[in-house]
Amino acid sequence: IAFTTESLNLLAANVQRVQDKLSRPIGVENISAYLAWADDTLAEAEFFNTLAARTGCWLLLDVNNLVVNALNANAADPVAAANAFVDAVDARHVGEIHLAGYAETESLVIDDHGSRVHAPVWQVYAHAIDKMGAKPPLVEWDTALPAFDVLLGEAEARTDAADDVPPLADGPAVTRLGDLWQIGAHRVICGDATDLETSARLLDGERAQMVFTDPPYNVKVEPRSNNAIAA
Repeated sequence: IAFTTESLNLLAANVQRVQDKLSRPIGVENISAYLAWADDTLAEAEFFNTLAARTGCWLLLDVNNLVVNALNANAADPVAAANAFVDAVDARHVGEIHLAGYAETESLVIDDHGSRVHAPVWQVYAHAIDKMGAKPPLVEWDTALPAFDVLLGEAEARTDAADDVPPLADGPAVTRLGDLWQIGAHRVICGDATDLETSARLLDGERAQMVFTDPPYNVKVEPRSNNAIAA
């Protein structure tokens, strides 16, 4: 698909049509591509950010595809090129991360899901979870299946990479009014829930799909009719 406004509008309409039919959001994956379009006008990460923001779909981030594309583009540093995509993607839209092995031929690197995950892919995965927090991962191996213990080894390697986090800072944990955290796909803010500016910072231009509220502690709550719904 060409990364143009016209293609984005078409894909967004099709994604929305599917989601309306299923009554649920779907995931869209960045693909391994073996050619590029001369009329591309949008960066790939910008394309997916806009698609997710417009339709409410989520991104299935395939870090193996990022490395394959960088290798086929003869990037000077394939890991850095793939990490740049990760940095440009809005972490709030990423719902899952895929890893896989690739095959190197004389002319192309092919996303064949037929071997162990290569070291550059693990590096990009580690960068992604460091930036985005924990995301559900999937190691894909579809062809030339090995012994089961080899598959388990790949799963354990994925866990080791996810556990490679920096140590906690010394001293007591401190939070201040206005502090904002991005925890994976979730945002948490320290502030007054009745303050519109605080809510605007938390939502960052997004629209809440559902709101759950609890009454404040130590505050008497008057009984309400079972038919009453608080907006």
